[in-house]
Amino acid sequence: MSVSEDIIYYYCKKILKKSDIYIFAGEPPGGSDELHRVELKYPGNSKKGSKGSKKIDLIGYHHDSFLLIELKDSYKKLKSDILKLNEILEDNFWIEALWNSLNERNLLGNGKIPNFTKEYFYQNKNTLFQKCLGTYPSSYIPPENFLYFEVKENYLKCRGKNVVNNNLLKDIIKRISNYN
Repeated sequence: MSVSEDIIYYYCKKILKKSDIYIFAGEPPGGSDELHRVELKYPGNSKKGSKGSKKIDLIGYHHDSFLLIELKDSYKKLKSDILKLNEILEDNFWIEALWNSLNERNLLGNGKIPNFTKEYFYQNKNTLFQKCLGTYPSSYIPPENFLYFEVKENYLKCRGKNVVNNNLLKDIIKRISNYN
């Protein structure tokens, strides 16, 4: 059994927010919603438009870490999202693009997220950002240092393997425990 990516997105966002995890940006499947749209612009594209840019399904901030969450309707479709998140965090160009997008929308220093400098993003990218995946519940084993959300209607469970910020994982598990 599986559910649509729309359902995965909706319940992941809804339950994280209800669990007092600050979800502030997103790119829902096929549309937009009340969250800020954060687009990492490719520098080679000087024209208007999104050519070469990257968008992240959900972005949150919790326990001094940004949650970069990519969602799919099946774990079999996660490979491209794993590559995308790895690329974003391994290349300072994409770290800068993320900082620029957050800064342009006045999301840094907004009372919930500190006013981080671009240099802070570069210097702390291994601890400041947590890569996350989400899909319908399965026996899928996520890569190291990824949080994995299992999502279905009114259900959210989280697990991870060798994550840098284990306290983040424990707190999320505790906060969403009412929904699994």
